[in-house]
Amino acid sequence: MKKIILVIGLLSSILFGQHFDGVGLSLAGNYMTMSRGVNALCWNPANLALQRGNTMELNLISLNAAILNNSFSINSYNRYFTAEGNGGFWNTTDKHNLLDVISNDGLRMDIDVTTNVLGLAFNNFAMAIQMIGKGYTQLSANKRPFQIALFGETFDHTYTYDEPSQINAAAYSAMKLSIGYAYPVAMNWLHPKLRPLSIGFSWNQYVGLGVAETEKSRVMVQRIDGEEESVQYALAIQARTASPEDGTPAGKGSGFDFGISGGYGSKIDFALAFSNIGASIEWSNHTERMKIVQADSVALWDQNSNEPSHEVDIDTSYAIDPFRTPLPMVMRLGAVYHFDPDWKVSVEYHQGLNTAFGNSTTPRLGAGTEYFLTSWLPLRAGMAVGGNEGFQFGVGFGLHVLFLHLDYAYAMRGALWPTYAKGVYTGLNLKIVL
Repeated sequence: MKKIILVIGLLSSILFGQHFDGVGLSLAGNYMTMSRGVNALCWNPANLALQRGNTMELNLISLNAAILNNSFSINSYNRYFTAEGNGGFWNTTDKHNLLDVISNDGLRMDIDVTTNVLGLAFNNFAMAIQMIGKGYTQLSANKRPFQIALFGETFDHTYTYDEPSQINAAAYSAMKLSIGYAYPVAMNWLHPKLRPLSIGFSWNQYVGLGVAETEKSRVMVQRIDGEEESVQYALAIQARTASPEDGTPAGKGSGFDFGISGGYGSKIDFALAFSNIGASIEWSNHTERMKIVQADSVALWDQNSNEPSHEVDIDTSYAIDPFRTPLPMVMRLGAVYHFDPDWKVSVEYHQGLNTAFGNSTTPRLGAGTEYFLTSWLPLRAGMAVGGNEGFQFGVGFGLHVLFLHLDYAYAMRGALWPTYAKGVYTGLNLKIVL
């Protein structure tokens, strides 16, 4: 059982996130078309060739954090899990309302922290070193276990509860070394108002720091009716892991990003970008498979077994061959309209292209805006719907004084007010612009 807790804890613990910075977060992620300089390397390398008003950028600080779930807000926690909110007990109405709060997809939680170690942009070239990753933990794919926990189950006949995917989880972390370049191609031969089309490419090398993912999980409860009625249970988790050992990385991999961007006249920008094309990591160091099984009866766990009935308690791990995991791949399509030199609005469509490490193939749509109140004070806001995050609302501002650019963002999941949000994000970036 200790290893069960360890696996779940590892998969639920601190992860690192890509495309999560103090500017993009304030726009609710609708930043691919707007991104410039060192930030563009992660969002759309084609934007490295676009005018940005400087020759070089050096990222100094990038600290970002988030805690998220898909069901509970501070308000619902205070209502159902404190003595002040529920008076010390749940009545039937409270139980039904609490069940309504839980997502139909079960309970999911993410905790994200990211730091940029180094970022440099010079003219059309950029490089960066980041701590990145992605992960998720999903407890049940539906509400049924929570309904049983709240209202119980009537065992008045032969009964079997069998949930083959009670726990689904995967997480990885890695150091990402990126180098990118963009080149503009003249397009006015097609139309005089078409600006140059920038084509950008970045190569990403991954040094894997660790991975853990469930391969199988199952929960069974069975009541056997008869002269000697009994209730039996079985719980099983199988996961594979890899971790660094003796200073050797857990794995290595590579992939690339590709993007194009352009514009029409002075008002419209447009862009298309693909992230993590063909990206994967081969995990080859300290690779293990963990198996945990606890059951009241061997017959309940293995119906083909001929052994006499007895309890099963398996808690073991063993070495396995190296394995490869794909990384989340995403397409982003967007446009920006400049109302005037100080005010612009971005609209974007994001589409996950695989389901690796919880990546969602549900489309995501959003819009963001940036307005320079003065030359040194940009204000930003944005919202988006879809994907894994559902509804997200972000706000932020910048302080751009001489060669120092400080940007801060705060965002919420599922609400427009913090106490009703199902998760909060915050981000802080500081860079030198020359």
